[in-house]
Amino acid sequence: MATPPEAGPAALRFVAAASWQVVRGRCVEHFPRVLEFLRSLRAAAPGLVRYRHHERLCMGLKAKLVVDLVLQGRPWAQVLNALHHHFPESGPVVRDPKATKQDLKKISEAQKTFCQQVEQLAEAPIDLALKLQELEQEYGEPFLAAMEKLFFEYLCQLEKALPTLQAQQLQDVLSWMQPGVSITSSFALSQYGVDMGWPLPERSAPDSRNMTGPREQSPPQQQRPACQDHLPKARPSLHLPQGPASRKQPETVTGHQFNLAPLGRRRVQSRWASTSRGRTAWIAP
Repeated sequence: MATPPEAGPAALRFVAAASWQVVRGRCVEHFPRVLEFLRSLRAAAPGLVRYRHHERLCMGLKAKLVVDLVLQGRPWAQVLNALHHHFPESGPVVRDPKATKQDLKKISEAQKTFCQQVEQLAEAPIDLALKLQELEQEYGEPFLAAMEKLFFEYLCQLEKALPTLQAQQLQDVLSWMQPGVSITSSFALSQYGVDMGWPLPERSAPDSRNMTGPREQSPPQQQRPACQDHLPKARPSLHLPQGPASRKQPETVTGHQFNLAPLGRRRVQSRWASTSRGRTAWIAP
């Protein structure tokens, strides 16, 4: 069977849906796959989001990977190896011509602060138990909710850059890739479609209890705003935008010692709630 002409955009949406399921489901062990997706996406379309937005999201996912190793009681040699792998002393490799000296300075400061925090824990201070408790709280659900929000905004920009979704075309590509699988029978695609506001066939919202991952049962989640509701439309095209996606926007503070405040403070006036484990974490605009 010949490759469907719309296979490219559809395949990108499939990968985005799988990555969204990982972040939404708090499957930290699969964050490296999300990071790989983000790196590929940034290389192909650096204009989807601002450089700081991309780096803040990637740094947050990497930090959570390292923190989980600490909280799992892994040997400090393993923790430090992971730390230096994700946060090399040379700093991030920058290929973005839009990244300013101020951008690089702020990101370097945030990375340095986090590395110092982990390295100090590795020295086994007297109050290690207390510091580990603080670390767990600092990188708990509110932190993950912030990363989820950043990723949601990223994916919304991706959806705006891709050709207008045609459900039948998407189904044709899925049938070509995985015969016998329908859009509505795939949990990842169904959930992604609901959150992105896709015009898919009628189907009850997927039950979060069917998702594999660390989530516990919780009350029905508040529906996330469809990205069409608060992001400007991009012209349908197979070519992703190469220019800046928006004007300079500050970012919000996330975390205590892994200080992301230098990355700015967001102005996006969105009402975002994450109700994982029955808790609501509001991300201040």
